[in-house]
Amino acid sequence: MSWTPDGITSAVRRVSRRIGLPAIGPHTLRHTFASRLVMAGVDLPTVQQLMGHKSIAMTMRYAHLSPDHKRAAMELLERRFAGASPANFHNTPHSPSLLAEKKMQAIG
Repeated sequence: MSWTPDGITSAVRRVSRRIGLPAIGPHTLRHTFASRLVMAGVDLPTVQQLMGHKSIAMTMRYAHLSPDHKRAAMELLERRFAGASPANFHNTPHSPSLLAEKKMQAIG
């Protein structure tokens, strides 16, 4: 194997076929590396530095989240906020119907 970009790409593709994977190259491994780091909870600036990217935008192009990871994030949010929010919670939207209901309860 020669230590050139073409030599490394050829070697990675040869090995991937030998172990029964589709022929992949180093670029695919970079996407996998970035994605796995993000899904493991590593922050984007750290992934950016590890990848050698000049911008977060480039890092985000490499870091793909799996559907399972997205689903788990939504389930985490749902578990966190499943209970009733306190009335003074700063992110609770002020629903007109809720305000009207409270006024009716105060009157009646």
